[in-house]
Amino acid sequence: MAVITSSVLGVDLNNYSSTALFAKGTTVNGTDGSLFEYVNTLSAIAAYNAVAINGANDASNLTTTLATTENRVGVAQISIAVSSYGWVQTMGKMLVNGASAAAANVLLFTT
Repeated sequence: MAVITSSVLGVDLNNYSSTALFAKGTTVNGTDGSLFEYVNTLSAIAAYNAVAINGANDASNLTTTLATTENRVGVAQISIAVSSYGWVQTMGKMLVNGASAAAANVLLFTT
């Protein structure tokens, strides 16, 4: 996982909290060009799941329905419990859950 290069104290990408430790929408940069955003989860999110991030900086597991209505996508690099706060990656090289038969360099869909 990336090492944070932003000057925000107390950031821990490997943990989540049941209470907000930062303002939702706070972003931090990582050493590998990655960008992480602090969100509140509306559903339990497994590590490496794609998530939809709404305008209020709330994240839910990405579904076909949310993919057509939400304007931002991220990937949780750790599991985050429902109604908790944590960091999801929105830019850079990352791991993401996908179909076991997916070939390299092909488009991925929510179905």
